[in-house]
Amino acid sequence: MDDKKVILFVSHKHPPSIGGMENHNYHLKIRLEKDYTLIPIIIQPGESSISFFRSVRKRMMQELESKKIDSVYVNDGLLGIIIADLKLKFPNVKFISTIHGLDVTFPVKFYQKKLVPRLRHFDKLICDSRFTNDVVDKFDELKSKSITILCGNDSDIYKLSTAERQLFDEKYKYLEEFKILLSIGRPVKRKGFSWFAKNVLPKLASNVRYLVVGPLPKISFGHKLRNLVLPNKTNHYINLGLGFPEDFEELQKIKDGKLILTGGVSYPELNYLIERADLFIVPNVDVKGDAEGFGLVALEGAIRNKVVLAADLQGLKDAISDQNNGFLLPTEDQAKWVEKVNYFLNDPQKTYEMGISAGKYTIENYSWDKMTKEYSEVFRLIV
Repeated sequence: MDDKKVILFVSHKHPPSIGGMENHNYHLKIRLEKDYTLIPIIIQPGESSISFFRSVRKRMMQELESKKIDSVYVNDGLLGIIIADLKLKFPNVKFISTIHGLDVTFPVKFYQKKLVPRLRHFDKLICDSRFTNDVVDKFDELKSKSITILCGNDSDIYKLSTAERQLFDEKYKYLEEFKILLSIGRPVKRKGFSWFAKNVLPKLASNVRYLVVGPLPKISFGHKLRNLVLPNKTNHYINLGLGFPEDFEELQKIKDGKLILTGGVSYPELNYLIERADLFIVPNVDVKGDAEGFGLVALEGAIRNKVVLAADLQGLKDAISDQNNGFLLPTEDQAKWVEKVNYFLNDPQKTYEMGISAGKYTIENYSWDKMTKEYSEVFRLIV
């Protein structure tokens, strides 16, 4: 007879979608399934987040009323806020949520005063970085419930096939003679892509190209109309809530031939571009209410033996250990960024050696196995 404790595992970020939170949930689910019986309520391929949020409470109620559930786990604070009061209906069930930066920094007064405090119903809040934990602890009703478990990363690096390598070699043949700087992610303002392209890139040699890899939005009529009729501040808050990559519009204005926006790419192509890059750039800037909870993308470069230059900001300070798996630079300090980029571009051997060292450090200190073991221990103590 199976006497494992039962966890209702609820996630609106999960493969086949690609992203840091999706990977986080995938590996956590695999680990917890070793020790617990999991009942998943997971977003389906093609299902929108709005549709998922509309139905999730009803789906959870059906499971909680029909089965003996020992614990509920939800994958982020926003989802936690939506379902928090279910704890009142099922007080004997332990409720646990992961908290990411924007979950608790979204800068709307109503959200901060009325919605975030709903997380007090949870038994445990697992923050993705010390930065996020510090923000959670500013809420008196939450600080006794918070702990930090840093994100991990996948040390099994994708191996390109001969055919894939030949395909991408041909596609990017035009970059053969250039030094490549690479940034990855949706072009939201906090990522700092346009700041880097405007302030650092023009100061670099003519043989440098800056690739920004990530999905580019289609600007709808509704979005254009909203920009015309609503105040900038209101639009910014809406964009934050929707996750709209508003830095894209600034990037579009940059006509410097050194900047290349690739749009979204396949996973093999992403690995090819990381491998091809000379430096991995994470140039985040400080945007009120939109914080980098951890900065998992920085580990994507480091674990692939790349020198990572990252802003000394928020959760990036947990992802990058300065001079061990990358270098932390003052955010928006043009002179320091230009100096450090040139230092490594002008010394390929040093760059190679530092990259190898960064990869070893990252594998040893940031792994999915380490992260998921820590989660499993939290569940063992609570459930």
